[in-house]
This record gives sequence, structure tokens and C-alpha cells, in this order.
Amino acid sequence: MERWVDLAMVAHELGGALAPTRNALQLLDGASGLAPEQTRLLAIAGRGLARAERVLQNLSSIAWLEDADLRLESTDIGAVLRELVEESTVESQARVIRVQLTLDRGLGAIPTARFAFEQVLVNLLSNAFKFTPATGAIEISAQPVQGAVLPGRMLLLAGGFGFKPAFVKVRVADNGVGLSDATRRRLFQPFCRGSEATGVPGMGLGLAVSQRLARRMGGDLRAETPARGASFVLTLPADSPTLEFIGRVDRIVHEWSQRLALVPCSLAVIRLDAGCAEATVALESGLRQSARDESCRVVALADETWVAWSVAELRTFAPALAASLRSVLGAGASAKLRLALRRVPRGAAADPVLLQAAVRCKHGVAALERKREVLHGQNSGR
Repeated sequence: MERWVDLAMVAHELGGALAPTRNALQLLDGASGLAPEQTRLLAIAGRGLARAERVLQNLSSIAWLEDADLRLESTDIGAVLRELVEESTVESQARVIRVQLTLDRGLGAIPTARFAFEQVLVNLLSNAFKFTPATGAIEISAQPVQGAVLPGRMLLLAGGFGFKPAFVKVRVADNGVGLSDATRRRLFQPFCRGSEATGVPGMGLGLAVSQRLARRMGGDLRAETPARGASFVLTLPADSPTLEFIGRVDRIVHEWSQRLALVPCSLAVIRLDAGCAEATVALESGLRQSARDESCRVVALADETWVAWSVAELRTFAPALAASLRSVLGAGASAKLRLALRRVPRGAAADPVLLQAAVRCKHGVAALERKREVLHGQNSGR
């Protein structure tokens, strides 16, 4: 992290040093009597300065991403996209590249940070222009969706958590040179420059910064694999309940990951359609006694969904969880409960399917007494 802060400080100083150049170019741009060749050279200098400033802005964003509170506010992303496309008209005409914008009628304002959203789209558009040849095309679209894959947040958000999460997907696709498999594997790493970028200006920071910004806004940025060219999808929460839910997931994953860095854990996600969030305290207390693990934790992800973890082995944790659930909920309620259970080794990443497994699971408390993993509606046999 110190390396990023140092780079951001350098970027800040260089940005100040470029200010006189920027002012001089702006004054010359408005001057009269310039010869055609002078106008052409002035335009080249202006584009070079703009590229340099984009690189410095990306570097400066790194420290800001780590330290600043991202202020989210209701933003009409359709209006923002129309403005960005209009601003790209000069470049698209000069490069003979067609830019098409398609906005779904159901698209509305969403809770996001306008500055961060704009920067992600500017970076994606900049890349699309760089790698799309003359007479090529760039297509931008935005539409509301009900489900979204958010890597690193341990779940496929497609409903089943007491409400239906709402998202917006913004896609920027081109029919340019595309991405090799080797480049795709490192695509969002800082300073990634694939063979496709040979001779193309840039430092390989735009996508790394854009993905961090997307995740700070509660969403994600990923690359697709189209038949031709490149395609990137920015996913963002479309309403406040979804944003708050993702915040809870992030906090759980953070605590979960810290625990897994130290010891292996038995993890359970518990679903009770009737809803009983206030039972988490009693369940945690019962589990600590039954599993003999004072560090055991139970947290409510939503009214109907809980996450529990313990350092106890599955053969101890599973029957302890069964007994505690029956004690807290009663036999009738526990019979309707669904759950997913897994032993996760020390240092492992948060399981990307465990929460969704609990939504799909058919097994209830009785499955725990078999002292085995329960995942995707089946006992694993372990």
C-alpha cells in the first residue's frame, strides 16, 4: 500500500507541474489566425496532455480508494452516459469509429458515486478507442437486472434472501483486437500490459483502478469473452436495500476471511423462510456451549438468513448446531429450515457458492445429525 501512496504523491506533483502547459494550450486553442499545420499540432499536443492527465488521475485515485469515504448519492446514470458519449464525439469522428448507446426504458437513478462511475466509464471508453481500428464500432448499453455475480462476495445474488436484489449492468463492447487468454488472466492487475498493447500509450492502470472503484460502489467490473473484440460489464446496486445488503455481506466476508487466516473453520449458512433475526443471540450462546467454542459467531445477513462459524470440527459443530437450532426455534420451525454446511481450511478464500447453496438446499436440521457437509441440496459424504 505504501507504494501506491508514493505513486499517488508523485502523480499529484506532476499534475501541478502540467497546469501551465494545460493553460497555455487552452489559450492557444482559442487564438485566431493559426495556420492549419499549427492547429493540427496543437490538437496532437492536447490529446497527449489529456492522456497524461488520465494516467495521473488513475494514480491519484489509488490512494483515494483506500482512504476516502465514497459519497454515494442518487445518480441518473443514463444522463451521465449520454454526456460521456457526447464528449467522445470528436474522437469518434476523427477515428471513424461508430459509438452506439442503448439505454433500457426501465433504467432509473441509482445510489452511486458519480465521480467514480464517470471515471470507470472514461477508462473503459478510452481502452475501447485505443484498441478499435478505424471504421470499427463501440457499443454501450445499460439495463436493470435482478441477479448479479459479484466475485469475492461469496454469493450469486439472485434472490432468496428476504428480498430481490436489484442491479444495473453497464456494458462497453468493441469489435477491436480483443484479448489473449494470457492477458485476460492478468487483466485487472496493476500495470498489466498484454501483447495487444504493444505500441499503444498507457501504463496498464485503468482497469485495475476501475475494478477497485466498482467494488467500492458495491458492485464489480468483469471482462466477458465475446467472439470478437473486448467486452466489459460494470455491475452496480440499483437501490438502497441492495446496497445495504451487500455492505452486510462485505462485513461478514471480512470477518470470515480474518478468521480463516488464522484457523480452519466450520461454516454454516442457515435459511428460515419465516424470518427470525432476533434468534441469532440465543443461537450463538447455545452453539458456544454445545460446540465448546467461545469464539463461535452467528450473524444475521437478512431477517431470514444467518451465517454461523466455529473452529470446531464438523463432527462436533454439526450436531451442536442441530441441537441449538431445535432449542431456539422449536421442532416445527427447525423442520422447515434449510442450510449449507462446509469445513473450510485455514487461509482459504470465502466460499463463492455457500450462501446460494443455502437458498437451494432441501435439507433441514436432520441433515446435520449425519455429521457431514451439506451443500447444494446434497450430503457430500465427507
